Amino acid sequence: MKGRRLAIAVVLAAVAVITTAVPASANTSTQLDPGAARILIISTPGVGWSLINEADTPNLWRLFQGSAIGNMTSRTVGRPDVASGYITIGAGNRAAAARTGIDGAGMEPTEAFGEVTARDKFALDTGRDVDQGVLQLGVEPIIAANESEKADVVVGRLGDDLARASRPRAVIGNGDGDYPDQPDQLKRFAVNALMGSNGVVPAGAVGPDLLEEHEGAPFGVRDDQTAVLDAFRSVWTPNSVVMVESSDLVRAEAFALLATLQQASVALRHALARTDALVGELLKDVDLARDAVIVVSPTRAREGVLSAVGVHAPGVPAGLVTSASTRRAGSVLLGDVAPTVLALAGLPRDEKMGGTRFTVSAPAPLQHRIDTLRDDTAAAVFRDQVRGPVTVAFSVLVTLLLVLAGFALSSRRVARWRVGLVIGALSVLAFVSVSFLARLVPLHESGTLAYWAFLLSASLVIGATAWAVVRRNARDALLLVLAVIIAVLVIDVVTGAHLQLSSAFGYSATVGIRVAGYGNVAYAMLSAATILVSALAAHRIGGRRGAALVTGLMFVVFIVDIAPFWGGDVGGVLSLVPAFGVTTAMLWGIRVHLSWRVAVIATTVTLLALAALTAFDLSRPADSRTHLGRLAQRVIDEGITPFTDTILRKLHANLATWSNSEWRLVLVPSLLFLVYLAVRERPRMRTMMEEVPQMRAALVGLGVLALLGYAFNDSGVMIPGAALAILAVSLVVMLVTVGREDAPPPPPDEPVQSDASTRSVAMAAASHE
Repeated sequence: MKGRRLAIAVVLAAVAVITTAVPASANTSTQLDPGAARILIISTPGVGWSLINEADTPNLWRLFQGSAIGNMTSRTVGRPDVASGYITIGAGNRAAAARTGIDGAGMEPTEAFGEVTARDKFALDTGRDVDQGVLQLGVEPIIAANESEKADVVVGRLGDDLARASRPRAVIGNGDGDYPDQPDQLKRFAVNALMGSNGVVPAGAVGPDLLEEHEGAPFGVRDDQTAVLDAFRSVWTPNSVVMVESSDLVRAEAFALLATLQQASVALRHALARTDALVGELLKDVDLARDAVIVVSPTRAREGVLSAVGVHAPGVPAGLVTSASTRRAGSVLLGDVAPTVLALAGLPRDEKMGGTRFTVSAPAPLQHRIDTLRDDTAAAVFRDQVRGPVTVAFSVLVTLLLVLAGFALSSRRVARWRVGLVIGALSVLAFVSVSFLARLVPLHESGTLAYWAFLLSASLVIGATAWAVVRRNARDALLLVLAVIIAVLVIDVVTGAHLQLSSAFGYSATVGIRVAGYGNVAYAMLSAATILVSALAAHRIGGRRGAALVTGLMFVVFIVDIAPFWGGDVGGVLSLVPAFGVTTAMLWGIRVHLSWRVAVIATTVTLLALAALTAFDLSRPADSRTHLGRLAQRVIDEGITPFTDTILRKLHANLATWSNSEWRLVLVPSLLFLVYLAVRERPRMRTMMEEVPQMRAALVGLGVLALLGYAFNDSGVMIPGAALAILAVSLVVMLVTVGREDAPPPPPDEPVQSDASTRSVAMAAASHE
């Protein structure tokens, strides 16, 4: 009776938490007021909040006092660099440079390019004769590079949108210098941000007149700030959108690759001090009551992490920026800059852009906001350092446990090893929830030793405590530990996913693929734990009441995983509908056979669920939609091409995981252990499923989850690796206790699945010990 009460309590507690939770992402953000008179974009390559906070930057500090600020993930296609960053800004979507010597070949028409002028070279390459503004001589290779990536990028989309709205635009910046490794390559990358798809920015200055020689500067030159200011004032006209690059920072970033750490630090701080002085002069010509100022970096900060971004505009409160792309206060993507510029200009969102405009939340004093962003950055860096080792450690723990379990089973020494194997398995499962709970403590400030001590000790404590709490009933202890995984992951996401961010099995803002909802590892672990808990709880509770309760559990976990304001997981729809569906059917006593009829039913129900989720997402405002709604809108507008391009891109990423994912280390031993059980331990498996008939439903459901989770997620082997590891470790507990656990009392109502006879169970167990 105690086990049944425990199972009922676990299920009801999970349902109560989920169904009473308020969506953490309810819209409390402030939208940007449209129609800024003019827009100034100040480019500060490679600058993060730690540098701004530590350096003497009074002008930037005063600007940020009244700005919405945040961390920016400067994610592009392929290797991040300055050229790709600017192209991403201009496209409003992750983009790539051509990786050629003319990625930064922004030139004024009259400049000499070899024996001809830039105007002549541009006309020869593009067929367009342009005699004013700034020309990107490398536009054709850049367009070709992005078309080859099938990333659905429209190079120069921001420039085209501003041109259609008759908003004058200009770019000012020259990162040239005497680069010893690239002596003939131009470094005028800023042109890529505001050029149209024709490769032209109508006005601006990028020529050598912007530079002055200086013996102590990187590569012998620095910005002539007088020339930069003169060029700016000549284009800072009504309705204009102007980008001014602090090109000293471009040279400082390149210099860091060739200098010592001390030399690089000195050069960077000196460049930032000159940048701050330039900002102070620029702001003298800006009416902050009517104009908008965006400070942005096209590439990551020097430490290889998140860069600083800020927006000062009429009606924008001094808070933290966020966007529908991230759904995380204080975090935005580089691809969100272009939609933000359009919003400030009073223009509608361009559906061809993957990014979404900034919104603002969490007003607070500047120092508090900067401290928050710096801590987020430090936690992200720490997570990136421990992610690989933690995955390897989990793989080693799982492998060691499975090897010991296999030895105990094959040598018929289960009785001797039983307690150790059970506590070990429970502790390995507890490692999953502990990896997320570690974010409750600022362990990134304490170092890796404290972090590992917490992971290992807390996992062992939870495993041993679960064993003791249920008075050494291993299967109830397994139910409890798996329920903890569900509780941690569900409660976390419905309250804002604070434990997902920068946890070893979660995600990182430095990567920028996902910073809200569930990461793919968490989704796989949550789904696997839910299926196993459903089987164990249905067995413990018994009858139709048990089946009904666990059906409700699977339903609410499914909703939390797919809801746009919680998990937002499209792959969850495609995999969980069949996986949870077949598990539910079998728990209700419905026989499920592999047939065309079953496949058609499963496919139909899955597509209906996907259609309902898509319709719900499309019903929300455009700037609040997830990637599913944005993709659906593009398919509606453009046809099937965006969908097929997305599928091909995900397939390529999926296949790549077989060569680069640490989760292969846990997938292989888990699969080998399951094969061993099917081949060598068939009698014990049969007896286990006679004792707990609902485990058949769990095995089938987890098989479907692993297969479809792999197929429909670009994380590839990560999904079956995480899910099957949970299954394999749980089976260790189930199998080493065959014939040893207390049988549950008969259910009060009609059972859904018939229990095996006591005699057959006893005989099978006795013959196998």
